[in-house]
Amino acid sequence: MAGSEEVSLFELMSQHFAFQILGACLVVILYVLYRKKVGQTGLKGGVSFKGWIFIYPLAMILFGLALCFSLGLHINDSFILILVNTLMVGFSEELMFRGILLSELSRRMSFWKAAIIMSLMFGAVHLFNAVVTGEVGMGLIQAVTATMSGFLFLGIRLKTNSIWPAMIVHGLWDFVILVNSSENGVDMSENMVAMIFGLFLLIGPLVNFVTGIIQCKNKGLVRQYMEEQK
Repeated sequence: MAGSEEVSLFELMSQHFAFQILGACLVVILYVLYRKKVGQTGLKGGVSFKGWIFIYPLAMILFGLALCFSLGLHINDSFILILVNTLMVGFSEELMFRGILLSELSRRMSFWKAAIIMSLMFGAVHLFNAVVTGEVGMGLIQAVTATMSGFLFLGIRLKTNSIWPAMIVHGLWDFVILVNSSENGVDMSENMVAMIFGLFLLIGPLVNFVTGIIQCKNKGLVRQYMEEQK
């Protein structure tokens, strides 16, 4: 691990079923059921991908999947493991942060204060990746980009009045990043399509941040959310 040998996230997510993430999923589900917060956390809502806020993330996910297959990265055991693991990450992190934590904070303070604190905590959690992988620089980058992209998932949570769409987008976003990473043999410099994907992925956190902030400035959606937390 970090104390002896660096282990990339791709290796962690592609070689083993992430039982620790499954455990996290079970813990947050049990907490929601115990506290009877199914409605407040957005688990009762349906799945809808209507709205301009989905344009960029869904386009990038489809672009990433097309690139994955065009480069010959066919479905195999590693491919399926990454998909399952990243979907579990999307489920557990969204339910924990945009579900439970945001709900608890918003009952004690204004929506924006709760959103900022929750997003900073979401980013900070990703610093643990540096401990697990030994890649300190990458862990810091992930913390910053996660904080920014967290606002996109928050905007989706408000727009859809459900946590499920944010879970799915989050999981698939992580998936296309991992399967098209250099650790999976993808050389962005030798493929024009891959270079374009890499460029859009590079600006992704900023685009996610801006679109999320714009959506969160919808006073009607914020008012509806806050009413549900009472």
